Amino acid sequence: AGGPLVADAFAGDTTPPVLEDATLDMDAGVLELVFSEAVPVLTFVPERVQLYGSACGSVWRYGLSGDAGVAGVAGVSEGGFVGAGVYVSSRVRVNVSESDLNEIRALAGVARGVGSTFVGLGAGGVYDMSGNSAVALVECGNGAVSVSEYEPDQTRPVLQSFVLDMDAHQLLLTFSETVNATTFSLDHVSFDGDSSVDLSSSVVFPTGLLSATINISTAAVRALEAKPLLCNVLRPGSSCSLAVSAQFVEDGFGNAIVAETVAASLVIADVTPPGVVAFELDMTLHKLVITFSEVVQVSSASPASLVLS
Repeated sequence: AGGPLVADAFAGDTTPPVLEDATLDMDAGVLELVFSEAVPVLTFVPERVQLYGSACGSVWRYGLSGDAGVAGVAGVSEGGFVGAGVYVSSRVRVNVSESDLNEIRALAGVARGVGSTFVGLGAGGVYDMSGNSAVALVECGNGAVSVSEYEPDQTRPVLQSFVLDMDAHQLLLTFSETVNATTFSLDHVSFDGDSSVDLSSSVVFPTGLLSATINISTAAVRALEAKPLLCNVLRPGSSCSLAVSAQFVEDGFGNAIVAETVAASLVIADVTPPGVVAFELDMTLHKLVITFSEVVQVSSASPASLVLS
């Protein structure tokens, strides 16, 4: 019997893999990429992925961070196989990190549907088994790939926690995901469901992807100070919770916040002493009317401590 045949010539694979299709599920946080040939999945570099809001000229774009997880999608029977000790597949699944998802949720013009989701891949994003780098795809000239399937974010945001700062007169809110700051409605949030502390004239503004601050109006502060058992860290038995309804705020996909009552994670006491801002003395009626900078406990007043000069 003869020995193994030796090839007279060998021409290596010089054809680079090409990204041909992509799908995005914003609810599950999964981006799937389909290449023209099998690639070693674990060599894929998520940081080379760029999302664009259009095929060309979009001001909306986002590059994934290195926090994303990568896995192969197809099994051996579906075109995926193990070669040279490496899992190889033509379909690559990118599990987008929660931090990346929140950044994307904050961008109104990208990843909102098939028409606003285009996937680009930078040079060196992945190599095939012969060491050929995938073709770099950017918007315009060598166009990014439009996703063929898209699932929107359908998960409702949650108010995870809040801090009440009675000294700064602020509510510091933390959410489970990025919310749309233009949809805040302070008519739909109250202390312990007590509408007598009206927050509707307060001012709310975002302070981060997952946070917002409410500057409590003077009227609401005064009403809160007048309730000794509401959010008063100095009074035993005092409680402090916020009740939010579904109309309080939405995320960028129109999902309303979950209606619930959340207990304060921290209440910072008022350490600013009250001051006298004005007084009126009526000698005919023998009456002295004093106006303070904040609500005071009348029972603690000591007339003997007053000095007129």
